[in-house]
Amino acid sequence: MEMRKEDRLSKLPNALIQRVLSFLPFKDVVSTGILSKRYRKVWVSTDVFDFRGWWCTYLDKAEASCEHEMDPNDYLMAAKVFLGFVDRVLSVHNDNGDMSTIQKCYIEIDQILFQRDTVKVLVSTIVRPQVEELILDFEYDVTECDYSDDDCDEDEEGIYEYSLKKLYLPRCFFTCESLTRLELNLTYYTALVLPKSFSFPRLEILKLTYVKFNDNDLLQDFFCNCPILEDLSLDTCTWKVEMDAGKLFYCTPKLKILRLSDFIYEGLCFANVLGTSSVAKFNSLTHLVLAQLSYLNVRKLFDFLHNSPNLESLVFDNRICNNTNDGLMTDAVPQCMLLHMKLVEFNNYYGSSSETCVLEYFLKNALVLQKMTIGLWISHLPEDLKNKAIEKLLGFPRVSKCCIVELL
Repeated sequence: MEMRKEDRLSKLPNALIQRVLSFLPFKDVVSTGILSKRYRKVWVSTDVFDFRGWWCTYLDKAEASCEHEMDPNDYLMAAKVFLGFVDRVLSVHNDNGDMSTIQKCYIEIDQILFQRDTVKVLVSTIVRPQVEELILDFEYDVTECDYSDDDCDEDEEGIYEYSLKKLYLPRCFFTCESLTRLELNLTYYTALVLPKSFSFPRLEILKLTYVKFNDNDLLQDFFCNCPILEDLSLDTCTWKVEMDAGKLFYCTPKLKILRLSDFIYEGLCFANVLGTSSVAKFNSLTHLVLAQLSYLNVRKLFDFLHNSPNLESLVFDNRICNNTNDGLMTDAVPQCMLLHMKLVEFNNYYGSSSETCVLEYFLKNALVLQKMTIGLWISHLPEDLKNKAIEKLLGFPRVSKCCIVELL
């Protein structure tokens, strides 16, 4: 008896196919359009659009088809073709009422696309639909930037500080009320030009890399318009003068996860936080990451701890080279260490007295600490000194009876 071959794949509902496609590389998703007329519609109805790598493909094709060395006009024409492709894909998705909102959208912007008008058109095209998660990766050569009088500012000492790039984004970007996650990953310090008004009522996750803020008042307003922000990462960002942490994060009471790198950590003060009303504290903060710290100001660390009463985990994501303690180790123990702190990580422990002092303090005072992870960077030491260092770490007294010290 001959067995009938049943086409079970064609009977799968569109929602299930879209779910499967969301886990595939976007180029593979697009290639499914050749399978049948049905798939031509299905792939543009997926809720994840990853355009990373597409511009490079368009550029390679343009260079291969050009009979002469490409000039600026040729690159501009290639950019317009790429922008047209992105616009057509998202327009088809947006015009069909049966299609879901865009869950994620990724795109790379290089030196060619990093032109004021081009960036505005590209970002406007992306945020026009109801996009929920937007990741913009900027890759450009800072050596090709042109300096002008508008690109430098004179500080109090008469030293000119150059802003190599300025990033202009369209107004619709700053009023995209569907965004729940936003990542701006820049290549080098770039001044983000902020408008006077913006609104991100649904933004929960914000990650910024190499962003320079030139207006502290607008920066404060920016955070005030992210009322439900829960996860904030400021990686290698900077601003002009020291900012009061209480004022800066006053309007983000739901902030739970905070990652700060060197310049931001040093650029915060707590003049109007410590000892004031509880609304100025990081009452919701449970996870703090301090990254790329070349100098740990222990006074500032204690300000963070005292103003984060519910902090559960603290991560030192880079080596602590030096510190000032000013007798702080004898001050009152922060509330979070007495009631909530369960995890402390030292990801790059070199065995310096500065690191050891801070590490020992947590072991002696964190009453409910469950685990301390120490990433050892002592392979350069002779074997006998290495063993002594490990023995010393494991021998520190621990106030928490259930604390485990894990050496990596």
